[in-house]
Amino acid sequence: MSRVAVPLVVSAVVGLIVAGAAWAIGVTLVQSAVVGVCVVAVGAGRGIIEAQQAASAGDHWRGNWTLTQGGSRRDVRQLGWRMRADRGRVHGAALQRLRRVARSRLGRHGIDLDDPAQAAAAEARLGTTAHRVLTAEHGRAVRYAAFVQAVDALERLGEPDRSGGPVAATSHPIPEPR
Repeated sequence: MSRVAVPLVVSAVVGLIVAGAAWAIGVTLVQSAVVGVCVVAVGAGRGIIEAQQAASAGDHWRGNWTLTQGGSRRDVRQLGWRMRADRGRVHGAALQRLRRVARSRLGRHGIDLDDPAQAAAAEARLGTTAHRVLTAEHGRAVRYAAFVQAVDALERLGEPDRSGGPVAATSHPIPEPR
């Protein structure tokens, strides 16, 4: 028997027993039948809900695939929810992600974001506001507008020119390694 059939049969048997007991104690036949039908309906509904929950608990029908590529729909959705905390501030998870990107981009230019000796060089490349955002204490709230300025500064940073000349700006964001 299937997962749905067993609760239906059990509820029907219990409904008949309850209806018979009600009729035996003096309830009219119609009222006994109504009580029995109600017991069957409640039992069958409960059984169907339990069967659906058991079937969806394993999620076998969904398959075993995951989105692992950076920039997937799930990544964008999570980043969107993390962008704004309360009162116009940026959530710490988005700031951590931006710091990882900044370390990677500045590293391409030979600048270590975490090195205090190179702070002036990092500030010269990024700008004062962007540098403050990227070097803010962990756990300190950052305004959304300042976060956007830091993102723009990283996008303008561009790729280093391999010939030793000035840095070439890019018109689109460069994918970062994960």
